[in-house]
Amino acid sequence: MVPFELASLFLSKTQLDKLFILKQLESGMTTFSSLEMKLKISKRKIKETVLSLMKELNVIGSDQRYELSVDREIIQFKLKLKDNKYVELINDFRVKYLLESSLYRVLLFVLEKRTFSIVIMANDLSYSESYTYKLFGKLKQFFKHMNYGIQLKKENAFFFKLDGNESTIRILHYLAVSVASKGNQWLFTSITQNEIMNTQFYIDSHRYKRLSPVGKNRVNSILAVYELALKNKYKITDLNTEVSELGNAINREIEINLYLKYLKEEVVDNNTQLQEELIHLAFLINYFSQEVRTDDEKEILGKHILSLTNNSIAKNCDNILKLINRRYELSEETNNILLYSLCNRFVVIYYLGLYKFMPLYNVPPLLGDKEYFVGKCIDNSLTDYKHDASYEKVKYSFTQVISGYLNLELSLSQKIYVEFFHRPEYKSIIENAIKHNYNQKVLQITNNYLEADIVISDTHGYDKKKFFYFRDVFDQGSWGKLGLYLNQVIRDEILEIN
Repeated sequence: MVPFELASLFLSKTQLDKLFILKQLESGMTTFSSLEMKLKISKRKIKETVLSLMKELNVIGSDQRYELSVDREIIQFKLKLKDNKYVELINDFRVKYLLESSLYRVLLFVLEKRTFSIVIMANDLSYSESYTYKLFGKLKQFFKHMNYGIQLKKENAFFFKLDGNESTIRILHYLAVSVASKGNQWLFTSITQNEIMNTQFYIDSHRYKRLSPVGKNRVNSILAVYELALKNKYKITDLNTEVSELGNAINREIEINLYLKYLKEEVVDNNTQLQEELIHLAFLINYFSQEVRTDDEKEILGKHILSLTNNSIAKNCDNILKLINRRYELSEETNNILLYSLCNRFVVIYYLGLYKFMPLYNVPPLLGDKEYFVGKCIDNSLTDYKHDASYEKVKYSFTQVISGYLNLELSLSQKIYVEFFHRPEYKSIIENAIKHNYNQKVLQITNNYLEADIVISDTHGYDKKKFFYFRDVFDQGSWGKLGLYLNQVIRDEILEIN
């Protein structure tokens, strides 16, 4: 199912039209004529839609940041939006419309309750039974189109049951909540955030305490999904033996163990079930909340994974990195962190089924020499998986992660020669500021003009290609421009290498 078809299940035609209009305004302006042609609706209907959109913008942007100007044919924002504000606005509208969607509310209800009747659903959501039946039919259509292996089965004359792979259902539940909450809203109805916070208080996790507010809410949402599933008597069963072996070896967070023991008496029957729940939860939390583990911890775990010579997951990921090392010399630290990261991603995307939720729409091809090389290393190492439905998702994820670390490892260092004709004392101020703010792998100070790539000075007369004129250390504008210039130099170098 393409994104528009999926969105049309959850959102009204008018809401989709408003989102389309906002998308057209990304370039600054749009016209009634172009909207009439693209949306295939009358100008009168477009005017009604724009007026309605303007009212919603007034509510969302009460400080008048988002006011629209409509002048005959042209529609535009009165004040040009910065890129980050535009993205924030689009996201706000998407979340607003999703939370207003009746089908979305039904989806969350079914994921929480698992077993239900139409009467109970109608009462809980305050819908009529006839409307609830209609929404129930649309939800069945959604599951069928998405092909998750999830379906709604009739349990008896009155009750229905959500049926499918337990790992897939839990991932869908978390993603369905996170797509609208953005880490800032609690969308569960059968369990409160205070209940989860009480669990966190019991665990007293130092990992949890160092997370951002959004990060804490993300972890709380994942825990809520697991707690609801377990209390409804749904268990993770029959994990792949390779996943279990890897999980037992590297998933050692005492906090997760404490959390599951906290639930054990009530919902888990035996230690084997407890361990499978622990492994599944640990892999998922460490995938979606990568800040839970420090780089030092990831490096230690990666080193331990190297010793698992009979584990195919560890072996395949290690083979990829061995091929990478033939061209790029990775440091031991980077190699270990990458090995841990690849193994965790492989488990979650392939074995736990996240790939079902990772359609690669509009993904740009990997055209850079570095990305192409990394892709070939992955192809040569994962030959047994190349025809699996998950393969392109695994490959794309691996390529992005490995390429990101290669950028750190590659020598990008640009040498900077600083010289001030009028104020020689400025030299040390500029040099120390650069040393303080930039890694020497990226920017180095040199006193040898012949080896310099960049010159920073208060005068002209240099034959270097890269030159930055710095007026005065007490001029804030000069500092801002210098930062922008150096960051652009770094970006250009990375693109050149790629």
